[in-house]
Amino acid sequence: FAVHSICYNISDFAFDFIFGFGKANMVLAGQACGRQDYEQWRRYRSIGLRWGVVLATIFGIIVHVFWKEIFTLYNKDAAALELSYAVMLIVAWHFYLTSQTIITGSILRGSGKTTTVAAYSFVLITILRPLMTAGAVYYLEWGILGVWLAICADQILRSSCFTYILY
Repeated sequence: FAVHSICYNISDFAFDFIFGFGKANMVLAGQACGRQDYEQWRRYRSIGLRWGVVLATIFGIIVHVFWKEIFTLYNKDAAALELSYAVMLIVAWHFYLTSQTIITGSILRGSGKTTTVAAYSFVLITILRPLMTAGAVYYLEWGILGVWLAICADQILRSSCFTYILY
């Protein structure tokens, strides 16, 4: 639990930063739709998605390279550090999925598709993610890695749905 909590806390740093870009994309998309300037909307979409990749790459490299130093700021226990290695690598690279999900979802909300985003998010986060987590942890016995793989699977599903709807 300690490893999961620490890794989730670390992932929240990047999540909050990318969430700010998502909000900006939501506002810009809403303004472009309000002006019925769909060329500008496409430009904002492209810029937003590109910046999501840039931010995810920066975050991924930092966590991938300095995972041990970052984790030991929270906990110096050797067993926790050993268990954290795989989870920290997942944390480092799942933000490609997260940034895509946040930015596409935000653009959709700004474009008036709030109900669609809410419905998909509700079903995937509230129903499917707990089922995937339980399956990975209890049936496949993957432990903490199962939790993080379920988070990634949720992000893949939401990212795919939102990207499909966006395009």
